[in-house]
Amino acid sequence: MVDTDFDLLVQKEMAELVPIFIANRRKDAELLRAALAAGDLETVESVAHRIKGSGSAYGFPAATEVARRIERAAAAGQESVLAPLIEEYATYISTLASLS
Repeated sequence: MVDTDFDLLVQKEMAELVPIFIANRRKDAELLRAALAAGDLETVESVAHRIKGSGSAYGFPAATEVARRIERAAAAGQESVLAPLIEEYATYISTLASLS
């Protein structure tokens, strides 16, 4: 489960980019849902890998952590755990959006 005590580690220089980050991550959540629905675990894994990197770069370690779990589950073919993980991620991003 993603920690909802947001330790935002965003540097001042990055703060203006956060809305763009959030918009892009919302698109990623939709892409993850669609790929899972299509049984395309390769895309799920690839998108999660991208999220993992951007979460770290923008100072959102919780996004990185849940993306890491999604990536691992997709790589292992664990479809049954992916939907809850993707929804956990989407909820996290929605919460970030409400805070910004």
